Order: sequence, then structure tokens, then C-alpha cells
Amino acid sequence: MIEKLMMLKEIKIGPSVYKINYDEKIEIYGCIDYNKLTITISSNTSVEQQKATLLHEVLHAIMDNSGLQTGLTSVDFGIIIVESIVDGIANGLYGMIKENDLNG
Repeated sequence: MIEKLMMLKEIKIGPSVYKINYDEKIEIYGCIDYNKLTITISSNTSVEQQKATLLHEVLHAIMDNSGLQTGLTSVDFGIIIVESIVDGIANGLYGMIKENDLNG
């Protein structure tokens, strides 16, 4: 499952199509630009880290598309709350996929 995700050059989430880029110049694991509809992943990390980061950024896009992210970022410390939620779900999903050999 994650291997297939890694091979995509773009991904449709709701009405939006996000272009997926790998870039050696960014200094963080990854980021999403909702206006430009891009997901950028650092190519300077391990393949495992790239997989986990792509899943993390896709979850941000899903939350944004569903309106969940907007509601959460309007409260105090909203960015920290959103990152904590996305990290928890992404890490849980990634671990479940990996531990149960669901990559095929």
C-alpha cells in the first residue's frame, strides 16, 4: 500500500489533485502547500522516513479537505494540536501497515 503511494506523482484527495515532489533542498521531512496543491518530501532521508512523511502529509490534505484542519487551527495552539493528531494517526497507520505486511 505505501509502496504504491510512493510511486504516485500526484494524488487526488476530495476535489483536489496534489502533485507529489521529492526535493533534496528542503530542511524538514516534508510539507504541504494547500494553495499550490503540492506535497514535498525530503529526498535526504531514508526511504522509511519518506514513506512515513508522505502518509503524514496526505493526512493533512485529508483533514484540510474535510474541514477538520480549519476548525482545529482556529483555537489557541491549533498548529500544535493538528500536528499531534496527524502524527498520532500517521504513525499508527504506518505501523499497522508495516507490522501486518499490508504493503503488497
